[in-house]
Amino acid sequence: MDRRRIVVVEDDHDIADILKHSLTRAEFAVDVFHRGDTAAVAIAGSPPALIVLDLKLPGLDGLELSADDYITKPFSPREVVLRVKAVLRRHSGAPAGSPEGAMEVGALRIDPERHEVKVGDRPITLTATEFRLLSFLA
Repeated sequence: MDRRRIVVVEDDHDIADILKHSLTRAEFAVDVFHRGDTAAVAIAGSPPALIVLDLKLPGLDGLELSADDYITKPFSPREVVLRVKAVLRRHSGAPAGSPEGAMEVGALRIDPERHEVKVGDRPITLTATEFRLLSFLA
């Protein structure tokens, strides 16, 4: 299983494009399917790290694909990306302070568990308030 591969199953092509664009910008590999039955075949052959899907799909309903969480439409693409990252982090089994718990924005790396910020390999010293603000903004 590729830990960075996300499958989007959405019959609305515009919504699928928005999700693909947002997740790709967050450095995920994204496969898009517009039918539930087609997605089920592809997923069975190569399981992704996570599936983002519509509940009402042609060919096979999203609930039949074992959906266990949802966001109602309309939704914020940013919220979807953040929730995808949170789900993957929860299910990674990574120990505290591991790279999976850290956030990366360009060369900036924020590790909430260790309370560390680096730009490249250079550590940045921040007050607690500065750290919380930077983490929030990232």
